[in-house]
Amino acid sequence: KSRARDIYRRVVEDDPNDREAIRVLGSLYEEAELLSELLALRRRELQMGGSPEDRLALRLEMARIAGRIEERSARVETLLA
Repeated sequence: KSRARDIYRRVVEDDPNDREAIRVLGSLYEEAELLSELLALRRRELQMGGSPEDRLALRLEMARIAGRIEERSARVETLLA
């Protein structure tokens, strides 16, 4: 899976408008729980535009991802306290 992420990351770097590669890379990030990378990818996708419905769905997903990142951070802080 790590190799697949590297390949798709390069595809997206080479063609930042390849929505299919972005979709697959997002799924790989989600599966690996690479939430910061997933959030950055979704921000990039939001900047690409799209229908109002698609943009709303991306914003909602970004909020969900940010919430998961905050939960992790809170758990780590609790363990370190």
